[in-house]
Amino acid sequence: MASIESKQGGHENKQALPEFLPAPPPSADGLETKETSCGVGVFATQAFGKGDIVVPGVLVRDLGDRNHSHASQVGEHHWIQHGGFQPYVNHSCDSACGIQVNEDGTHSLKALRDIAEGDEVTLDYSLRNYDVGCFSKCLCGSAGCRGGNISWKNMNAAQRAKYLPDLKEFVAPYLLALP
Repeated sequence: MASIESKQGGHENKQALPEFLPAPPPSADGLETKETSCGVGVFATQAFGKGDIVVPGVLVRDLGDRNHSHASQVGEHHWIQHGGFQPYVNHSCDSACGIQVNEDGTHSLKALRDIAEGDEVTLDYSLRNYDVGCFSKCLCGSAGCRGGNISWKNMNAAQRAKYLPDLKEFVAPYLLALP
């Protein structure tokens, strides 16, 4: 098993790269991966407008109740593994993208704002994850950084209000039914 030491997803993380996590994809569909201070990140090679699908959801496998650092939570106790660029999208408390739930249960990443060519494509993990559990400290460096508070479960009402009601479409629907 390959080993990585990074600040993956804007968080300190030293772990073995899961066997089923493929190498970052080559440049395609207006995206490319590059090394960042947080490990590998995804960058736009073309402009995307607010509401555009930036990273399509590609299902690799259903993980059931098993979580890991590259998993996407799709229910209170249910995770899946995305493929393509999505496992390499870093967290930011001031993210470029939110999520759109697809018919097959995957999450596509949808632009919360305009994304210019060369911008890093980021996701606030709290928009899809009720409980992250794999990261101890946020290192995103944004002006609105919440520190270690990167899951929906740990956000207070004021932090959730950033996305509700105007950006509710970018939040995983299952989260809205949980405390």
